[in-house]
Amino acid sequence: MQMLHYFQKSVQEMWRTVPMYCLICLTLLLYAAIEVIYNTTVRDNAVPLWILAVILSWTALKSLAGQSLAAGVRARSIAWSLLLLIPVWLQCMKAGIWQLDMRVSLLLVTLAVLCYRYGIRAAFRALPIAGLTLVLIPVQEQFFLAVSYPFRLISTMLTVESLQLFGSSIQYHLTTIQLEGIQVAITDACSGISQLAVLFLLGYLIVQQKQYKHAFSALLHYSSLLPIIVIANSIRLVGTILLFHLIGEDAFSNRYHAALGFVFVIISVLMLYGIGMLFAEDELEETIDART
Repeated sequence: MQMLHYFQKSVQEMWRTVPMYCLICLTLLLYAAIEVIYNTTVRDNAVPLWILAVILSWTALKSLAGQSLAAGVRARSIAWSLLLLIPVWLQCMKAGIWQLDMRVSLLLVTLAVLCYRYGIRAAFRALPIAGLTLVLIPVQEQFFLAVSYPFRLISTMLTVESLQLFGSSIQYHLTTIQLEGIQVAITDACSGISQLAVLFLLGYLIVQQKQYKHAFSALLHYSSLLPIIVIANSIRLVGTILLFHLIGEDAFSNRYHAALGFVFVIISVLMLYGIGMLFAEDELEETIDART
């Protein structure tokens, strides 16, 4: 009951102080939900991204509720500048440069409206929400397909060259590993892409739990997730190859592949949590400030 009362009170405060912001966030989340339900064939990444957008919306609204928000001359100038970028973007689309229909234009309109009404800070908080719901979720299949190859290529290189340091005779060419007379192709399923959105969500929760005093520290910690994913995936591939030497080609079966996928996620989460200890100084500063 206490949690329900807290939720109701928070929602009432949000609707009272930033009603337009609430309405825009709800509209964006509803649009993204429709995209996930009706226009997405593979939801493994789309659903976690939508949940992340919900959490980001709640966090943004919670931080802005109860504050006196007003857009100054600078904020309104930026808002008009964002609107002026739309014809430039449409011209780029016409020229065939990274065509994303009208989604980026809607993103710029959303940011311009919020910046004009609530200021730069409010628009900045809405950027990841609008980016997820208007751009990334509708095209997430194409996006993850595009980043899959670089992930596979780097993971293959790290895996093989790490094993070569210990005297292994395996070789690789691009994303194919040569193993004792057989060739193993590192496909999308082996690149960590299937768990990428889940790790984005878990990574945000870990960073949010740290409650950093400085936004730059939080952003830096969260950005470390990408190299962590590559390293953790390389560890998974090393484990798969070592398992192949023990049990043969059965190491590439779905049973072991799924199990190593869970190990990959656990390693990534632990590494991200461990790296957060490098930013413990921020937490110490918060404690000192609270005591003084």
